[in-house]
Amino acid sequence: MKIFNYHWHTVHNYRLCNALHDHEFYFLGNNGTRPNWNKKHRPIPKNIKWVDRYEPGKYDLAILHMDQRCEYDENWGALYRRVNSQIKDIPKIVIFHGYSINAENKKKTLQLFGDNFIVFNAEHIRKVFDKPKKSMTIHHGYDIKEFKQTDYSYDNIISICSNFEETFFHAGTDMLKAVMQDIEVTWLGVHKSCPTYDDYINLLSRSSIYLSPHRISPMPGARTEAMLSGMCVVTTNNLDPDEKFLKDNNNCFIANTPDEMVTILQHLKLNPELVKTIGQQGKKDAEKLFNQDRYRQDWLSLIKTLCK
Repeated sequence: MKIFNYHWHTVHNYRLCNALHDHEFYFLGNNGTRPNWNKKHRPIPKNIKWVDRYEPGKYDLAILHMDQRCEYDENWGALYRRVNSQIKDIPKIVIFHGYSINAENKKKTLQLFGDNFIVFNAEHIRKVFDKPKKSMTIHHGYDIKEFKQTDYSYDNIISICSNFEETFFHAGTDMLKAVMQDIEVTWLGVHKSCPTYDDYINLLSRSSIYLSPHRISPMPGARTEAMLSGMCVVTTNNLDPDEKFLKDNNNCFIANTPDEMVTILQHLKLNPELVKTIGQQGKKDAEKLFNQDRYRQDWLSLIKTLCK
């Protein structure tokens, strides 16, 4: 099957293209709005080709991307609007990567969805948008072989959190900064960068604790990657029902305020065996729930339904 696409998040598209490895993806290149593939974050899968425009009759399916910002930011939403209006000959799936800011944002975002089939990354967000009739939730899935069990040789705490002012609140960036007043946390992308994906995987394979302070983030992938590496995760749990798999003091620790986070992190720093016990249970659960086989089957079932 030939799938027309355009670039959005490198990490997301890496997962999707690898899961559908027997499909051909044709990505719109140099689109002027979204940057091209960031090779520092993930290598380009072999089933991707680059094209300079959409040509009717050449593809079987289109996958488009948008978030809440497309509604009110003319430049940010221009690519979605243009490509969506151009494609009239094949089924379209829109992956919604965002959330609702307020009632007006929700209303106009629903209008942007139009008659397209919408895939949400979290059921919580799908519920916020009143579960559109033509929609479903597909949780992310990974090739779990890519993630090595950490040896916990780094007695560290790491976090990946938005450094973009517009998403600070929803990402919990203010909570991360508050925690850092009391305990050392390595903020990846700010304090430390990983030049390649291998460097990132190797860092996870030596690290001990991961902090995920998000308020609203549709199933943060970095948290899952930390769990798949056996790190002990300290996380908020604000996305019901998606985060019911999070079991406090079993496969993670749950903390929803900076004070709670600091208390738990300080306790973990003094109890390395607890870090290992919780981390290894988290790895087992993440492998069961967020593996590539399940993710692939979700997508194949949807594609089969839309492309009869």
